[in-house]
Amino acid sequence: MATLTNAQAIANIKSFYAQYLPTYVAKDSAALDDAVKLFNLNLNSGWSLKTSYDFVIAQAVVVADGFEKAYPSHPVPTGSQMTNPIAFANSFPASEVINYLYPNASASTKAGLIASFGNGSLSITDFASSISITKAATNPTVDQIKATPETLTGAANLPSSGLHFTGVSDAQLHILTSMYIGAFGRTPDHDGLKYWANELATGTAHGMTQQSAVLSVGQNIYKAGVENKESGTTLNTPEYVNFVYTNALGRAPDTGGFNYWVNDLTSGHISRGDFLTTFLTAGLDYERDSNYLQSRIAVGEFAAQKHVSGVGAPGIDSKAILNNVTDIASAQVAINGIIQKYGSAPAGSQIALSGVSDHANDGFTVF
Repeated sequence: MATLTNAQAIANIKSFYAQYLPTYVAKDSAALDDAVKLFNLNLNSGWSLKTSYDFVIAQAVVVADGFEKAYPSHPVPTGSQMTNPIAFANSFPASEVINYLYPNASASTKAGLIASFGNGSLSITDFASSISITKAATNPTVDQIKATPETLTGAANLPSSGLHFTGVSDAQLHILTSMYIGAFGRTPDHDGLKYWANELATGTAHGMTQQSAVLSVGQNIYKAGVENKESGTTLNTPEYVNFVYTNALGRAPDTGGFNYWVNDLTSGHISRGDFLTTFLTAGLDYERDSNYLQSRIAVGEFAAQKHVSGVGAPGIDSKAILNNVTDIASAQVAINGIIQKYGSAPAGSQIALSGVSDHANDGFTVF
């Protein structure tokens, strides 16, 4: 799938506001132009396309509460809550948001979406942005809704590795892959990634929240890395913080960030495993760093394919493959090299995990 252009994003924003805020738009003739101005202002302030887009769409979701009485059980937002529409929109009742934005969804699709919201694996903001792009009239599936937010990032222009595990969403797979990259400075091997994917899927299938399951896996990945004497695990705390910044974000930490994480780790307020999960999740959301990290994740998932690094496969230099990957273009070069050397992945379905049902297709798709 290709990245949305600015023009396409603006067209979608106007269409979304016109469809879901008819009372508001009728009352304020400048409503559509104001939404576009806000989107462009965010972009000009250094925000990414995705964050700018999500902010404006989330604002529409919040305004619909007051002007359209879209969510009957929810109180009308105040002015202070409008300053952070993304956070406020994510507090709305999931079923009422679905009924308003996607009233023609089938019962199974609604159930899948509610399961995703409840699990914490799909936010209302991403759902709303997806509907603004796919359009409810096209009856998008849960999987299509999950995949659509990637069209707002540069990584959408990279080919998919085709690597999918039963019960694990693409977003969850991205964060698992980023843990290897950030923690150890290498791409995951197939069987290692499969093992941790199984642990994550099992945790969420047995009632763990999305955040708790991911934090637990992050802790265990780091512990295993210590036992296996992975790169970085023998560094002292300041050196380790620098190590993670370099591997995950491609830059030295700013003074404030460096001091914050060093103090938290040194005091024991947070473990290295929890630090990795929290830090990498923030990196995927932060405009300055997401493009770098997403590019390396894309390469990591190609390197983790079974025919590349699985049992009996030729194997790959999991560190060297990341050496020159800094953006979408360099990631494409690295991916092309993997395909030329190892061939494309065999066509097939998701890789089965032991004792885990395929709940990904039922709506469980990172926070």
